[in-house]
Amino acid sequence: MAYQQRPDLSQKQKQTYIPNLVQNVQLLQLNRLELSTFLNELVIGNPLIDVPESEQQLVQRALKTSSSVIEETAAHKQSLYDHLKEQVEMLYRPTYLRELIFWWINQLDHRGYVTASVEEAVEETGATSVELVDALTLLQQLDPAGIGARSLKECLMLQTERLDFSPPTAYILNNS
Repeated sequence: MAYQQRPDLSQKQKQTYIPNLVQNVQLLQLNRLELSTFLNELVIGNPLIDVPESEQQLVQRALKTSSSVIEETAAHKQSLYDHLKEQVEMLYRPTYLRELIFWWINQLDHRGYVTASVEEAVEETGATSVELVDALTLLQQLDPAGIGARSLKECLMLQTERLDFSPPTAYILNNS
């Protein structure tokens, strides 16, 4: 009598659960608009699914609202100044140093480079060079990487410092 191997019942259950689990995870990753679109396509593709009229109207209204919010968000482009100002207000409490960061932000050109030297900053603000360098260093830690640099070389060094995966030689090459 030969031993006949029977498939394990738990193995069969695992095989049926895995595709369902994958689909459920994919559904969880959808945003509201994508989920509404998916559900609409499901309803259209399967005539046996009956969605009450009130819920269909609710889904259609949600789709219109979501798309208009997305369009408004895409239409509003935040300026570099506003982006930096928002970060400073969020990260630093109101202090003299924060005011100096704002002063440096006002000294940026359209590329994000600082246009004033520390000596000019001392004359204009009355702050010490140490305070101004501290404020500039804090500005240079904001996003985007390289903001507040005084030269292309410094910009590249600031960007290299931020990358966890940049090779050590990149910093050496930038520094030479």
